[in-house]
Amino acid sequence: MFLRKLILAILLLLLWGTVALQAQTDISRDYVNAVDTLVQLSTKDGMTTNAMLNSMLQGWKEQYPGVPEEIFNEITTRLKKEMKEKMSVSVAKVYFKYFTIDEVRKLIDFYRTPIGRKLSNNLPKMTPELFQKGEEIGRSVLQKYIDELNSFDI
Repeated sequence: MFLRKLILAILLLLLWGTVALQAQTDISRDYVNAVDTLVQLSTKDGMTTNAMLNSMLQGWKEQYPGVPEEIFNEITTRLKKEMKEKMSVSVAKVYFKYFTIDEVRKLIDFYRTPIGRKLSNNLPKMTPELFQKGEEIGRSVLQKYIDELNSFDI
């Protein structure tokens, strides 16, 4: 009798743990929508999935010239819908690891301010410059230490 109760208690704990874990990893539609809004506000048009898809689809149009326009448009509509949904959920899962929905909403509020829009508009221009500076500094600093290590006869 005791063993039966113990097994039942263990099973209930496992079930409760599974339900609790599932609740922690489920992402609500509200969360996905909030992240979609944040991504739209925080990225320039040239960096969105839609812009990348448009570029790829133009290549497809040239690669498959025999496909009738109405069929190509219908395929394009379905592809964009599926990509948007899958990307939205995937991106939201990443944000979910680091931000609560309240924090996402605060970020949305920030990107709706003039300084948030300025950051969004300038970040794509700044990023390559920042990477270049990082590479230049890294190369010169690393070279100094490589030279020091090479000075030893081993």
